[in-house]
Amino acid sequence: MKFKLAFIVSIILLIVSGCSESSIIEEATATRDKFSNRVDSSAEDKTENKNISVREGHWYTWSIPNETRDYKAPDKTKLIEGKVVNVVDGDTLDIQITNGKEERVRLILVDTPESKGDYEDKPQPYAIEAYEFTKELLQDRTVWLEIDKEERDQYERLLAYIWLDDVVMNQEVLTKDDEVVIIGEKIGQITLNELLLREGLAEVAVFPPNNKYEKQFEDVQKQAKKEEEGIWK
Repeated sequence: MKFKLAFIVSIILLIVSGCSESSIIEEATATRDKFSNRVDSSAEDKTENKNISVREGHWYTWSIPNETRDYKAPDKTKLIEGKVVNVVDGDTLDIQITNGKEERVRLILVDTPESKGDYEDKPQPYAIEAYEFTKELLQDRTVWLEIDKEERDQYERLLAYIWLDDVVMNQEVLTKDDEVVIIGEKIGQITLNELLLREGLAEVAVFPPNNKYEKQFEDVQKQAKKEEEGIWK
């Protein structure tokens, strides 16, 4: 009798603990089946990369896989697929994720100059450039979200690293004969968070416990400072 009672109690505790640990990742995973055979609606994006014009000759291209897949970060961390439906500013976006819910997403570990709220009439330097960079790169496109230790901030925004796939960085170089030569550097997978730091359109902002890529991002920022990119001029 005691064994039977202990078994029942353990089952109840297991169910309760499982419910308490539910998160946005589990919600997305539970509904992934209905997206498993979907293809991107844009025929152009299926066949070729988009050229994204960026200030000072830098621009990026990146491709969207032809169909939804169980996408993972380089360290095999599972990612959540979503589509960008609105860009609020350089580091804040509205994304419809795979469970059908639209989320306000704030980038982790980076902070772009302000252009909203109290700064609407007088944006901080490079705030508009950061907004336009994010909008041109991501509006209406598929992205993947990685959640760190803390899922949401005090405003209930989802906190994430936004991963892009198969990214190439290009630079236009003007030769002596005024001929424009395109030099490309294949980056592969990279986060929007890091791209903003590379371009000097954001600075590292650490709010523990979400600090998985802190060292990596600080190194990228150090290089942007050295090259006097964006806000570091």
